[in-house]
Amino acid sequence: MHMFWFVARSKIALGFLIVFIVLVGNATVNMYGRYMEAKARADRAAEELALLEERKTRLTADLERLGTPRGTEEELRKRFNVAAEGEKVIVIVDPKASRQKNEDVRTESVWRRIVNFFTFER
Repeated sequence: MHMFWFVARSKIALGFLIVFIVLVGNATVNMYGRYMEAKARADRAAEELALLEERKTRLTADLERLGTPRGTEEELRKRFNVAAEGEKVIVIVDPKASRQKNEDVRTESVWRRIVNFFTFER
């Protein structure tokens, strides 16, 4: 027992003890940082998984709807603005937007119309 107190009181032993505590503390802090990064990545992955599962549900419902003749017809009507044989299509145009577009064309200079004609937009 007497030998333990002698070693514990010596400056060299105290120095080794401090170095050991610093090294263990540094390792602990590094491990905690890695843990927090892993937890953040796991949380992001869980959120992404939930979004993908929601998307899968929506796509499955769309596939089921499109698998029926009525669903296919609805989608065709919505996307391509078509009518079945014997039906008529009514196109409603906002009068303000139509008037404004016509006014813009009239106020455009001849040179601007020529440039716009030859301009290729992607």
